[in-house]
Amino acid sequence: MKARYGLAVAALTLMVSATACGRSSTPSASPTSSGGTTASTAASKCASASLQATDTGITADTITVAVLADVNSPLAPGLFKGNWDGVQSWAKFVNANGGLGCRQVKVELLDSQLDPSKATNGNIQACKDAVAMIGNNALFDPTAADVSKCKDAKGQATGIADIAGIANDVNEMCNPTTFVIQVVNEYCPITPGLRKQSAGIGIWQYYKKQIPDFNGMFLVPSDLPTTLQSAVPQFVASEKAGVKWGAKVGVSGLLPQPGYDKFIQQAKSLGINVIHNGSNDATMIKMRKESVAQGFGSQIKLWSCTLACYTNNFLVAGGSAVEGTSIWLPFLPYEEADLNADAKAYLDGVGGPEKATSWGAQAFQAGEALRKVVDQIVAKDGPNAITRASIIDGLKHLGTFDSNGWMGPKDLRGNTPCYVVVKVQGGKFVRVFPQKRGTFECDPSSLIDIMVDPVAGAKEIK
Repeated sequence: MKARYGLAVAALTLMVSATACGRSSTPSASPTSSGGTTASTAASKCASASLQATDTGITADTITVAVLADVNSPLAPGLFKGNWDGVQSWAKFVNANGGLGCRQVKVELLDSQLDPSKATNGNIQACKDAVAMIGNNALFDPTAADVSKCKDAKGQATGIADIAGIANDVNEMCNPTTFVIQVVNEYCPITPGLRKQSAGIGIWQYYKKQIPDFNGMFLVPSDLPTTLQSAVPQFVASEKAGVKWGAKVGVSGLLPQPGYDKFIQQAKSLGINVIHNGSNDATMIKMRKESVAQGFGSQIKLWSCTLACYTNNFLVAGGSAVEGTSIWLPFLPYEEADLNADAKAYLDGVGGPEKATSWGAQAFQAGEALRKVVDQIVAKDGPNAITRASIIDGLKHLGTFDSNGWMGPKDLRGNTPCYVVVKVQGGKFVRVFPQKRGTFECDPSSLIDIMVDPVAGAKEIK
């Protein structure tokens, strides 16, 4: 089976591929649902085991995991602290429910600070201290060899599992011991020029059905070449669904609100009726506030945003200006945490929805992937069989993963055909599609292969 990877949108964009047509799935609400009978069997083996130190990061009492994320950068203070918070929330949940592999979880927080050298140092530190890395989100991580070849307690170059929340750097994505919660579209190894990618077109089919005369403006984050290039597969895939982009415009994160006037004037002149934001929540807030200030918007039938707008900040800072914005999610909304134990545990651990982030949620989900694998190892061979090698092997054979129903099922090296659409209504995020709480819209046939040259395509963005 070919490994699928994606050039994820860097910085704050978090582009999420999604699809339409569907099936519904109802998540479990059990706090011990991580493995069903497997989890129960693992727990029973803990009662009689004489625990030993089995590998780097594992003692008789503790199991250490590391999370590497861009946090304390002067360019963006606190950028991905949500990843740290998500892993800590997961550890708190697991430790309160019997631990991991019969041991208590310890979390090592590593800060890559938007600096490749610090990412390298973080990888080296994780190799020295942890049995696995979970929930990573480092935009510049060029030293995957440190992860794939680091030595275990026996001196063997086993590597260390990297269950990333988001893998932005190509070197991390294509590292053989990396597994990713966020949607990834690329096929590795990645080659320059025209190449094949996996893409989801369901969300665009859904929007096109709602707006047959769809004529859109795509706001693309333009501060880095990678962010420009990462939008290109979205153009190509959406056009396969019949979507027309009248304008593809680059937007800098440094652009103040008045600077959005030029986009408004362009939208007016081109008869744009859909504005889609592929950048962060601040971009959409400024676009919508400037539109209100200019009395623009009556011709817009859809304001659309990626997962990046699913933040408390979007509601608070955006206020009434962001009413009606549609957002698609790859996991059940926080507003439905009463239906899913993983979602509830994450929110409880970080202090509620107002403290939650999408990347924090995916970091928690990465922890649950590790827990599922460890439960399988313990159930089969006992708690002293947990090693770096057994974890990596377990992840390679995990198959589809859904964090106990919280996220759309996916291979941790590929894509998912499942999504939920929420809309800002009355200052809250409200599910609009599919209508039934606790369900996703899924159709595997809407995952298609497309041919893309991201570098050439980025030149179309003005």
